[in-house]
Amino acid sequence: MSGPWAWVLQSVRDEQSLAGAWVMASIPLAVLVLLDNARRVEAMAAHHDLWAPKLRAALTRTALWAAVLATVLTLPITTLVYLITGVQPS
Repeated sequence: MSGPWAWVLQSVRDEQSLAGAWVMASIPLAVLVLLDNARRVEAMAAHHDLWAPKLRAALTRTALWAAVLATVLTLPITTLVYLITGVQPS
């Protein structure tokens, strides 16, 4: 699930800028964190026989982890390389 999002971030990183890729990654992550929190509270407050709130919470958590993994696999290592070596993308 994280593959397409990682490809988008890599494309933005390579064609536009590293800072743009970080901004593009952080906005959906912030939205998913808030949505995940809301869904988990909704699932905890729901009756134990209802499965829909628990399913929505699980799907939101899966989407959050996919976005986190795509971001972690795409951006931090490149950022460190650019900072340590001083190399700028062409």
